Amino acid sequence: MPADPLLDDLSARHRRLVWPLVALFFTWYMLLMLLAGYAPRLLSRAVGGHVNLAYLLALSQFPMTFLVAWCYSRAAKRRLDPLAARLRAERAARDDEDTHAEEVPMWPTATFHSRFLSP
Repeated sequence: MPADPLLDDLSARHRRLVWPLVALFFTWYMLLMLLAGYAPRLLSRAVGGHVNLAYLLALSQFPMTFLVAWCYSRAAKRRLDPLAARLRAERAARDDEDTHAEEVPMWPTATFHSRFLSP
């Protein structure tokens, strides 16, 4: 089956979206780990009452998770979803034209089951 340039473009856009977000989150997480290992006195500084910098950085992982998810969903809605809809429409039109088109399973296990485990 020849490569689909639209699918290749969608995959490339997805990678360009996901990897920077993963790098951002991983960097933020590793910053906390490195500071805990190499600058414990800095993290033990009180920010207010019994709350120190370590608590704030650790708890900041939760908003950071939501920020990454929000950025992904926002960017995916603008950059990936229109292309995915176009790809689905083209594939549906192609399948309507070719009534004997081979069904492509979503999971590799479906191919395994149909080839080796079907009666």
